[in-house]
Amino acid sequence: MVPLLTACSDFCEHYQIDTFPGFINTKLMYLMPDIVDMPEISVDPASLVLYYSVLYHGSLMISDETRRQEGTLERKMYICCLRAIPAWERQAAKTKTDLIAAILLMRAALQQCDFEFSWKMYKLVCQCVQTLNMHKIDQSFPGIFMSPELLSDGADHHRKGLWGLVLVELFFRLLHDKPATMTANLTEWRVNLPWLNSDPGLTEHVVPTLAFLVKSRLTFLLLRFFDIFSEDTQDKNGVVDSVEGLCGEIEDLFEEWSLGDSIAKHEDNSAHWWMLYDLMITGYSSVMVMIYKIAALKSDTSGTPCTADDVPVTLLSVNTARRILDLARLSLGRYPSPATASYEFGAFRCYVAYGCMVKHLSSSDPTEPGSTAAKDLKLLEHVAHSMSVIAETDQDLLPLARTLHDLNEGIHASWKEKAGGNDGMTGEENSQD
Repeated sequence: MVPLLTACSDFCEHYQIDTFPGFINTKLMYLMPDIVDMPEISVDPASLVLYYSVLYHGSLMISDETRRQEGTLERKMYICCLRAIPAWERQAAKTKTDLIAAILLMRAALQQCDFEFSWKMYKLVCQCVQTLNMHKIDQSFPGIFMSPELLSDGADHHRKGLWGLVLVELFFRLLHDKPATMTANLTEWRVNLPWLNSDPGLTEHVVPTLAFLVKSRLTFLLLRFFDIFSEDTQDKNGVVDSVEGLCGEIEDLFEEWSLGDSIAKHEDNSAHWWMLYDLMITGYSSVMVMIYKIAALKSDTSGTPCTADDVPVTLLSVNTARRILDLARLSLGRYPSPATASYEFGAFRCYVAYGCMVKHLSSSDPTEPGSTAAKDLKLLEHVAHSMSVIAETDQDLLPLARTLHDLNEGIHASWKEKAGGNDGMTGEENSQD
């Protein structure tokens, strides 16, 4: 019971969901551990699913010592969520509770590599939004008789949540090749961007405001990417130039707002740390997919095949891979759990960045002046070591952990072979020996 209470408390106090946080009845969540097993009390299926989802996300923040004692608590809670779903689906009326439960389940499924179920939950979220008519919150704007509710904080939370869902869909479309749903009919939307009228002196508002500003800009950049590919692509060189420009804009966006520095500054605040981290990994993973799309477009012209997840080694791809791997190093070190590993290598396809860096290092010479090869290999080894530690608690991750280790050993072998070849050619090293 104690870990469950801790997980519930950690979620309600520290987990800052950026989409419709007001839809969670925290008072009920605190009561649930005492009433969920009482035969005299019937709990609404939507509230039950929400409760288990809260426990799942809260369990991710439990200390390593508690996690070792209790095992993979998050996995147990995810199974509880799945068992509660049939009763929920039979009675789901697409209420606010259904909406927020589906959002939390969608995120949990992503962390468990259950992508089809996660996509199913996202589509349910879209249905709830339409049923609640939230996508037309500003249909009377501009107007003389504009409702005062449109100027309220609640309306702004709705706007922020809805725009957040757009970025979620773009993530699904880019990284998991899902079709447009909500973004297919953006012309039917009547949702303005929210007002940013929070007191800048209140530190708790700084990171959410920063994250929303960057997230909004990233959303429009990714929408432009799909616009470019939906237009006539006869001028393939023009498309490549435009997409490469977008990749540069995303990099500049993160640099301009110093997101990397902000993550380091908020290490003591898990909610803010994850908010910024999630934004950066989404952006850089999207850039990696864009690079692949460019390569695929070029292969159509040159006739050179470009397979899925095979990103060419370029300055842009290597720099992006380095960013992604460094973020993976941070998250796997901070939260060494199977859910984090699955989130990185499943949802965000970190293996693409890993493979790109391995390919780059295998053809690199660490002895060249100014080479970052040795430093990059240490980054790979750090990620691989973290995965090995996590795999000790989840046997399903062992094949991946071993593969990462073998790839690193392959880099060492290629460098050793090159060094031996150079010695044989020049004889300098042998003469010194």
